[in-house]
Amino acid sequence: MKTRVARIRLDGTVVMLYSDGIDYHQIGDVTVQRATDVAYDSTQKAWHATCIHPAFRSDAPTKPRRLRSEAIQDEERLLNRALKDGSVSIRKL
Repeated sequence: MKTRVARIRLDGTVVMLYSDGIDYHQIGDVTVQRATDVAYDSTQKAWHATCIHPAFRSDAPTKPRRLRSEAIQDEERLLNRALKDGSVSIRKL
């Protein structure tokens, strides 16, 4: 089972990486915002995940990956790490 990182704001709002494995509608209102983009770079012939949401302090892409699924795994690690270590401003989410 994967570890999920969640940040809880003072107002009770929970900020976390979306997962189809959780039925959020059972919990309450749901707002989803795109935080990253996984795209193919034809010059490098590789996939990258890049943070596109202003709450993230880094917009540097992840390392090049041959498979899209690998870039998506990088994306998940990047977002969970940012939530865990506080390098994302949850006030902007």
